[in-house]
Amino acid sequence: MILLVSFIGSIFATAVFRWVALRSGFLDVPNHRSAHTIATPHGGGVAFSFVSVTLVLLASWSGLLLHREVLAFVPGAVAIALIGLLDDFASVAVRVRLAVHVSVAISVIVLLGGGLTVKVGVFDVDLGVLTDIVFVVAIVWSVNLFNFMDGIDGIASVQAVSVLLGMLIIGGVLPTAGLPLLIAILIASVAGFLVLNWPPAKIFMGDAGSGFLGFALICVGLLAHQQGYVSFWSWLILNGLFIVDATYTLGYRVVHGYRWYEAHNGHAYQYLARELGGYRLVIGLQIAANVFWLLPLAWWANQSDDHAYLIAIVAWSAILVTIVKLKVGRLDMASRCRKHC
Repeated sequence: MILLVSFIGSIFATAVFRWVALRSGFLDVPNHRSAHTIATPHGGGVAFSFVSVTLVLLASWSGLLLHREVLAFVPGAVAIALIGLLDDFASVAVRVRLAVHVSVAISVIVLLGGGLTVKVGVFDVDLGVLTDIVFVVAIVWSVNLFNFMDGIDGIASVQAVSVLLGMLIIGGVLPTAGLPLLIAILIASVAGFLVLNWPPAKIFMGDAGSGFLGFALICVGLLAHQQGYVSFWSWLILNGLFIVDATYTLGYRVVHGYRWYEAHNGHAYQYLARELGGYRLVIGLQIAANVFWLLPLAWWANQSDDHAYLIAIVAWSAILVTIVKLKVGRLDMASRCRKHC
């Protein structure tokens, strides 16, 4: 019942926000870097963020979620969504957003008790405070990762549903309580938003939604790893498309002297959208890669702790090789945009 409420509530909340945005002129107007050509309401991610947090709190009140899970998720999710919404309405300085992201990341690690370890081969790697710092950086990167990758209709929503659904499948526990229920609530609320975000999108999620999703995914990933539900290597594999594309593209722009912190249209998925002439084809390829390549490898990694890091390398390498090949087709475009896009 709670999942149906999450799904329908998200559709309703998104529709209401869209109605308000249209009448208040809260629109994303296309420019030379935009993938869309029609002014479209944005910031709609606040709808599924609100629905998700509300139902997580309701589930906690009903005794279906652990207080530790709620404390690790809700405060940070609210903070990330709010700073994102402010940035959607009126641009917030990068240093302010980063300060919020880092503060949230530190609070999550503290609430989880620190001391998180990752198994590499037969070794459990725990470098004390250094490991905690690595995870803080990972949280901040995940929050911004979805912002970087939310560049065409539906792509961030589909990725979030794919990763979260993959975790439920790998975990193999019915989402009736605990972390699986939290994951299922997120899936249902994002799926409700996707009804209006599916290409051609009638509304964009904006930073309020993309940052929230980036935080939500890594938060449940860390909780799942800590609880032994799904390994962190499996989470990394499931989210491979976004991690590899965003990381490689950012590195490419830094090395070649671009303004890496500015919006651009140089990601692999954006190149595919231009070449294939449609967003739905890109979304189809995204779903296929997640289902037929990354999900089986993530499941295998979860069953084989000693070889999980090697499986992750294989999973990511195939994506990286594909992206590098696509980069060749973007060099001319990139050189024209250099220093300006």
